[in-house]
Amino acid sequence: MKHLRVFFAFIRKWNRAFGANGLFMAANSLTFRMMLSVFPTLIVILTALTGLNLSYGIILRGAQSVLPESVMSIFLTFLHDMEESASPNLFSLALLLAVFYSSAGFYSLIVGIRKAFNFGMNFKCIVKMRLFSVLLVVICACFTVVYLYALILSENVLTFLQSYSIFKDTNKIANSTAVIIGMGAIVIFTVISYRIALEHKVRMLAYIPGIVYTLVLSYLACFVFGFYLRHFAMYSMVYGSISTVFVFCIWLNIIALIILHGSQLNALLFYMTLNREKMKMEKELSEMNR
Repeated sequence: MKHLRVFFAFIRKWNRAFGANGLFMAANSLTFRMMLSVFPTLIVILTALTGLNLSYGIILRGAQSVLPESVMSIFLTFLHDMEESASPNLFSLALLLAVFYSSAGFYSLIVGIRKAFNFGMNFKCIVKMRLFSVLLVVICACFTVVYLYALILSENVLTFLQSYSIFKDTNKIANSTAVIIGMGAIVIFTVISYRIALEHKVRMLAYIPGIVYTLVLSYLACFVFGFYLRHFAMYSMVYGSISTVFVFCIWLNIIALIILHGSQLNALLFYMTLNREKMKMEKELSEMNR
């Protein structure tokens, strides 16, 4: 019973800190910036993929492992338009502008993480974090390329095993492999985001609880949100043809809240550890002075 009270007290403290640090507003800002930056980011990623001879089937399989069904319609429309139009050439002005605008979402993510840890933002820090957010766009594009090539490799392996009748139903294995690879890529990318945002002031092991919480809750939220849309929501009746835009905004806001809530968990555990170490040092000093 005592442990249960301690647990609920920790949850209350966690949620109070989340509200006190203004992370609800930060999540709304992150949602807006992600809305503005998601399509420029897709332009950067798809431009990076133009010379790699990757089929759109592989790209769709990779997207389905991390996006809910309701969001896929927007992605499919954009992908179809990109396929029919000429993609911007590497180092072209359009691509450079896409990189700059797509960095806005990553910059808001960095600001949100720093808010959770109560780290300030002076002019020098703003410029540095803005440059790092551009770097994150490039890292995201590189991760996407590696992720899709990993899917190709896994499909080739499964096809080889199926030819020897080792596995009969490879679709479930392929989908599970895509999810596992996607989760690994998200973990690596999140660690890099924390590392950039916190400037090596926090040990890497301190990121683990929030990253695990974010990862598990994000996939759970995608499943629950998709189930809700399929069986209960009536956005298409209310908003008509633009219902997918509202669904996309809501989904992004849920993901933004989860990410920053996980950041607040890491911050709370970090400062609790610091306080314990401080109390331990004070106790040792008082014992030495006796």
